[in-house]
Amino acid sequence: MKNNFQKFKSTWSKIKENSQLTESNLTKEPFELVIATPISQRTRSINIKISMDNLRKQFPITPTALANADIKEIEKAVRPADLFRIKAPGIKRVSRIVSEKFNGCIENILKLSIKEAREQLLSLPMVGEKTADVTLSGMGEKTVPVDTNIRRIIIRMYGLPNNTNYATIQKTVSCLIDDDNPFEAHQILIGFSKTFCKPVIPKCDLCPIAKHCDFSNPCKD
Repeated sequence: MKNNFQKFKSTWSKIKENSQLTESNLTKEPFELVIATPISQRTRSINIKISMDNLRKQFPITPTALANADIKEIEKAVRPADLFRIKAPGIKRVSRIVSEKFNGCIENILKLSIKEAREQLLSLPMVGEKTADVTLSGMGEKTVPVDTNIRRIIIRMYGLPNNTNYATIQKTVSCLIDDDNPFEAHQILIGFSKTFCKPVIPKCDLCPIAKHCDFSNPCKD
């Protein structure tokens, strides 16, 4: 990996200019982020939107309402997102814990320091590093969420090993986006990856940052 991140300063501008964003399925409501991010796993964007719309029609998206909801109704709502028999119980469990431990208010977690808030979020069912960071960044904290799309861009562009850990990828993204809003940068990078940096047959020949990318130009200095 090249240590001189400044060399890639113009790369972020090109990514922003060429990211084709679709309508985001993520709101900035903290509890909706805690629910929606795990729903987004292993499914398509359109399925996330349908599932979240179904939930909103059926219930108020609050810890208390979902903790008391019938599991079959939750399953029915999130069925389009796949793995609904795993995701629905997880939604109910995390709702119950937030209701009981944090008085039904996820914002009580977010009043803590970033480190403590992240630890508390990570203690919840279904909440991994990405979900915790999406929630924190949605509330304005300077923490960058890393999903599989963003991970793919960074590993390819900087020539990192495939087993590079989350924290290293996150630090690299932070250097890339500099002082930009992490929540918005997360969406921009996802949009860029879906247009150019696809998992199979990436469009390197059309990619505006190809000349800076180790994957598409492995012999570059």
